[in-house]
Amino acid sequence: MTIGLGHIELGPEDFPTIDAIRGRWATDETERRAWIGSLTDADVGGPCFAETKGSHLFWFQPQHLYTCGMQQFSDAAGLLSRAGRLPGEINFLEFGETRATGREYPSGSVHPPHDSGMPDLERDAWT
Repeated sequence: MTIGLGHIELGPEDFPTIDAIRGRWATDETERRAWIGSLTDADVGGPCFAETKGSHLFWFQPQHLYTCGMQQFSDAAGLLSRAGRLPGEINFLEFGETRATGREYPSGSVHPPHDSGMPDLERDAWT
């Protein structure tokens, strides 16, 4: 492990086992949740120093992470598809609806089946 300019560089030697990965993940998760819980409105609306010296507002950073994550999921899905390994549904709303109803979507579906128990918001908006 190398500690540098406000960040830590991790290497494979830092994670020799799955238990080492789990332990680090649990520690990071606990620290992250405590830090997020400590943020104030002024912190979120203030400058961010994550990548540069306060060149953007703090709330831009989580938005940046979110949109980059979407791009990376899309890129990964494209690569998997081209390799003949279809990733299945990666739509977050489908994930949430599946968790809420306990029902799986049919393979290849982009919307829940009509008997899913979930409201049809597009249809209901016009009635």
